[in-house]
Amino acid sequence: MSLPLGSNLSVQMDASIEYAEGAFDASDNSNLLGYGSQLGLHLTYRDPASFALGGFGAFGGGSTEGEPFDGFIVGGEAQIYVDDITLYAQAGFLDSTDRSGSPGNALHDAVFVRGVGRWYMTPGSRLQGEFGYASGNQDSDNDDMDVVAWGVRYDTVVPALPILGDTHVFVGYRGNWTEVTDSTSATERSEYVDHTIMVGSRMSFGGSSMLETERVGAGLDLPDFTRWIGFGPIVD
Repeated sequence: MSLPLGSNLSVQMDASIEYAEGAFDASDNSNLLGYGSQLGLHLTYRDPASFALGGFGAFGGGSTEGEPFDGFIVGGEAQIYVDDITLYAQAGFLDSTDRSGSPGNALHDAVFVRGVGRWYMTPGSRLQGEFGYASGNQDSDNDDMDVVAWGVRYDTVVPALPILGDTHVFVGYRGNWTEVTDSTSATERSEYVDHTIMVGSRMSFGGSSMLETERVGAGLDLPDFTRWIGFGPIVD
């Protein structure tokens, strides 16, 4: 949801919940991201004809291998509009603790970057590709942890569904590679690769089409940072 604060300034709220029973290593049922949730705000200055520039902050939580954690993320972001193409970049800092307040096994004290490209084939459909990278610490020994994320997604509108009416739906693929290097021995490493197929729906406000929503309404989103944080116990 996006609320205008002036002729070019707006604030947007994002919320998401993910439940992933059995999404991780099928050969080891302890490797489960039980859930993840995120809630954030974006403050943005936007020229709908050319660019958007602002900052964002969010907090969230989740559980991996039965280890609950809380985390937050802050950063800056920018979008550039070129006809039916949007280029989107974000960078900043994220941190987490377990529910006792200690660092735990999740990713913490980390920096990140994320890049997204969107092509609006029509005002109501788009193809998106993205790449992300986060680097920080894991465990109370502050082992080095790196996460590389990538994905592709197609969004469209299914018109006139019963009860729902016009409905925004998407299908996509998301991948992540995670590596932890022991702080006392660079040769002691563990890694994990995750692949996810996604099908879902999204609600956005502030425009009559996807393209208009991005340029004048709720066209921003958050990195999937609770998932990045939650990979820590998997590779511990």
